[in-house]
This record gives sequence, C-alpha cells and structure tokens, in this order.
Amino acid sequence: MQRNIIAGLEKAIQFAIWGAVGGAIGALVSEPTSLMREQIGSGSLTESVIFVGIWFGIIGAAMAVTLLMASSQYLKRGLQVKQALKDGIWVGFLAGAIAGGIAQYTYRSVGPTEFLRVICWGIAGGLLGLGLSFRIPNLGQIRGTGGGFVGGLLGGILFVLLVVLSGGSETTARLSGNAAIGFCIGLTIVIIEAAFREAWLEIRYSPRESRTVSLGAQPVTIGSDPNLCTIYVRNLPPVALRYQLTQGQIICEDVPTGTRSSLRPGEQQAVGTVTIVVCGTASSPQFGSNSPTPSLETAVKTVSAPQSQFSLQIKRRAIPLTDGTYLMAKEIPGLESQRTDGVVAEVSHNPQEPTVLGLKNCSYRSWMATLVSGEQRQIDSGRSIKLAVGTKINFGSVEGEIKG
Repeated sequence: MQRNIIAGLEKAIQFAIWGAVGGAIGALVSEPTSLMREQIGSGSLTESVIFVGIWFGIIGAAMAVTLLMASSQYLKRGLQVKQALKDGIWVGFLAGAIAGGIAQYTYRSVGPTEFLRVICWGIAGGLLGLGLSFRIPNLGQIRGTGGGFVGGLLGGILFVLLVVLSGGSETTARLSGNAAIGFCIGLTIVIIEAAFREAWLEIRYSPRESRTVSLGAQPVTIGSDPNLCTIYVRNLPPVALRYQLTQGQIICEDVPTGTRSSLRPGEQQAVGTVTIVVCGTASSPQFGSNSPTPSLETAVKTVSAPQSQFSLQIKRRAIPLTDGTYLMAKEIPGLESQRTDGVVAEVSHNPQEPTVLGLKNCSYRSWMATLVSGEQRQIDSGRSIKLAVGTKINFGSVEGEIKG
C-alpha cells in the first residue's frame, strides 16, 4: 500500500491544488447566495434549506469541474474545459445541494453544532467522489466515495478552524475554508485510489516525467486524439492501444490490428515517444498470460502507423473499427450503455463469415442506419449492422458514416 501511495503522490498533489482552486472559485461565485441566506436567516425552514442547498451546490459544481480538468490535464489531453463543464456541473451541484439541504435541515431542527457541519461536508465530499467515479477512469465507486468522504471531513475540520482564526470575517472564512475542502477532497480521492488499486499503467515520457492511470473494467485507451483517448500520446493513430483489467487478467488490444495480448506486471512496451509499464500490487491475483506479449520491436512497429479496413466518421473524428473494438459513450455522445463496463457499441465478426464485421448496439437507444442503396434499417439494442463503406448511422444525438 505504501508503494502505491508514493506512486500516486504527485498526481494527488496536482488534484489537491485543482480542488482548492475549485473550492475558492465556488466560494466566490456563491457569495451572493451566502449574503442572501444571511439576510433571510430568520426565514422559513424551506427557504433556508433551498438557499443553503444552492450554496453547497455551486461550490460542489466548481470543485467537480476543476477536478475533471485536473484529470484531463494530468493525462496530457489538455484542460478539456467544455467536457469538464458538461460532465462536472450537475454531478457536483447535486452532490453539494443534497448535502447542503441535509445540513441546513438538521441545523435548524437540532441546533448549530460544528460537528454537524463537518459531517455534512463529509457527505458532500462522498457524493462528489461518487459522481466523479463515473468520469475519472477506473476511480471506482467505493474508492471515490470513501476518498471524497474522508476529504470532506478533513476539509470541514479545516473550515471550522479557519472560521475561528478569521476573527469573524465570514467572507474570508468561506473563501479559505472552501479552498481547504477542495484541496482535501482532491488529495484524498487520489490517495485512496492509489492505495487500493490492483493494477495500473505507468506512462513514462522521460526519465523524470511519468503519469499513472488505474486499470479496471473501464478500458484505458492510448492515442493521438484527446477527444477519444484516456491518455494522449502524439504521433500515434487516434486510438492505438486499449488496456483493461478483466477476470484477473490485464488485456492489451492493439486497436488498428485487432490483436490482443495478456500482460503481467513489470512488462514494458515502447509506444511512439513513450514507454508503458504495466504495474500491479503484491497482493493482486496472479495475472495470467495465455498469449505471448508483443516484443518491444513488435509493439513499436504495430502501433506506429497501421491502417484499419473500416472507420467510423463522427463529425471530424475517424474511429478505427476492427474486430473486438469497443466504443464508449465519450466516442458516441448521447448514448448510454446497457453494460457495466460502459461500452455502447462493439465491433465483432459474423460467426459464419469471419471476414464480415458488424457494429453491435450495446446502448439503450435504437439506431437508424441508412444503407448505400438508400434503404433504412432500425438497429435495436443487442442487434448489429454490417460494416459497409457509405453506410450512415443516426445514433440519436450524432450521426456517423462508415468509411474505408
């Protein structure tokens, strides 16, 4: 566990700083709400709960957005501001609003206690961590909730201390206190994630620069398109490699060629300008290897510039489609997966004709496909459409076209 924490310490500090920035921004933006709440302090219980819920919600939204930006920046995909706003605002707002409403209702019913305030910040942090677990790759719901709860408790204690030290300046106390809460939530979420993960990837950009990302049921992708990949690496195909921890095995898929290998902790691959090291804990299950691991030379060769027979063109992005390719909701916006691993579409071959590939609908929404002949077909959940150049698929929110 100590080794895991040390490996994730740099990441934890970065997330802590971004969390503090989010807390401070949330405090500034919500300050008018705080002033209004003070003015109606003797108002009805309902009004009081609503105002405090909004105040907590604004702060939670700001923290969620900045922590998602921290995740994107850490993995070298840029800040991804629009995506962070889209994914983070409502997650953070709901987490904060629920905790804030609980806090104020109990505060007015039981009476003002600093212990209660700390507990409610713990609840807010836990809900925030739970929401982020669906957005940060393989954070895990238990680790996200636990890390957020511990961070909220620590931040709440600091908040109370800063209120006392501020000498009665409520605005100063709120600004510094919320920054402290954001700092603690960002720090503890990453530390707990690092402490209890089974396997992860270390991406080495240079002897002094590396990044880590946890492995789990959600695939971790590496490539040159920051909108499609978990980890950005230049001079690669848009999606070059896909890693996943499943049934006690670490599986690596070379996306353009469709080949898969089972890896063990300690194995390395040179991919473009980086080296990828597979890592695991001593207490992890014995990760098996039923197929040979590609050599360093083979890995460089296969990932550098292979071509795929088909691709899915969505707006300006071309997603390679090979047998076994999994597409996530971030690759086809607007779809919600029926599966626990988040896959919304899967490429597979026809059992009777292995050379024929199809795109299977793994989402809740039906698709509408327009063939080259002009014929239209509805692709319901669980059904597939044969891959053919020129076929257009309306996924609901976006439309894609099969290219050669």
